[in-house]
Amino acid sequence: MRENVIKTLYPPIQIEIAEIIEASDAAVQAKIEAAKEETLETLSKVNEPQAVVELNDVNLKAAMLAFASSLSPSAAALVKMFLPKIEVYDVVLSMQKANINLIEPIKVEWQRFLRDYFSNRQITLVINEDNTVIAQTKAYTQREQLDEIVKENPIVIDLMKRLNLKLK
Repeated sequence: MRENVIKTLYPPIQIEIAEIIEASDAAVQAKIEAAKEETLETLSKVNEPQAVVELNDVNLKAAMLAFASSLSPSAAALVKMFLPKIEVYDVVLSMQKANINLIEPIKVEWQRFLRDYFSNRQITLVINEDNTVIAQTKAYTQREQLDEIVKENPIVIDLMKRLNLKLK
């Protein structure tokens, strides 16, 4: 019974393949026309000269912070810790091998960001491997700290006696 009601309310209509293709062509044609109009509008606008950001240490630091804000927190912290040097159009970073491996996935994106930021296609991001060993630091107890101070300046013991200072 339900089928009879549906058939009476909505009688079958035969659509030819040509009609379907013609309808889809019209939709595609409308999209193409809209894209053409948008392109023409963009081209018809007066191209005003944009202020170019000068490549210097201050602006490079600002660019690095702007790039870091678009990254995950761990990658952002890594990007922020580097101290870049400018050599003509090269932005040179020195880092250890472990950090190079972490930076490798974002290196191309980083260089593209710098080129866009400074509106200069000649900028190149150069990463050098730095193999210098950082001196190990260790935690001192108060007694060890005092011993180090006394080694540098033996008068400290005399001063402690005069001021009646004691180490806890």
